[in-house]
Amino acid sequence: KETTGQSDNVEDSHESSTIKQNNNDKDLIQKQKPPTLPMHNPLIHGCRSVYNCYERLARLDEGTYGVVWKARDTATNEIVALKQIKFDSAIMQEGFPIAAL
Repeated sequence: KETTGQSDNVEDSHESSTIKQNNNDKDLIQKQKPPTLPMHNPLIHGCRSVYNCYERLARLDEGTYGVVWKARDTATNEIVALKQIKFDSAIMQEGFPIAAL
């Protein structure tokens, strides 16, 4: 069987590109880090208290479903807004109002 150098080169170049592609995939797999779990998982630890994590600075506004506070995250010193939801029995009779979020 006779082969031309040209077809051999095509096969070789295809094979080398496959090898390169596989090496790149391997590099990508090796570079990926496993996902990190959050430090506080509410499903495991329950809800954390905002009183321990935030310092209330000022009351900003009040609406039908709650009060909004300006607060500082004590861990990062970031200024945030906290919404304190009112759990009024008249409002909650039909379930938790999505508008409260």
